[in-house]
Amino acid sequence: MGKYISIVACFLLIVFTVKAQSSEDSVKAAINKLFAAMKNGDSKALVECFTDSAILQSVAEKDGKVSVRTEVIKEFADFVGTQKQGDADERIS
Repeated sequence: MGKYISIVACFLLIVFTVKAQSSEDSVKAAINKLFAAMKNGDSKALVECFTDSAILQSVAEKDGKVSVRTEVIKEFADFVGTQKQGDADERIS
């Protein structure tokens, strides 16, 4: 009986590990798609990266004061769409 419990436990561990990796891969794919859209100046592709209920916020510090500003995704996408290809490349290296 202990042998079967161990097998089931290992199976569940594998299933949850695979699912976690798949979720992580999905997030990475969405982020890569967002940055590709920015790099290409593609406002339509950028909007497709967000859900209808997404919130886009920016954090800035000026003169020691930190502020958080909520951005309208459509306005951000419109701005990206006005950029030449490569101008909005925000690659992190």
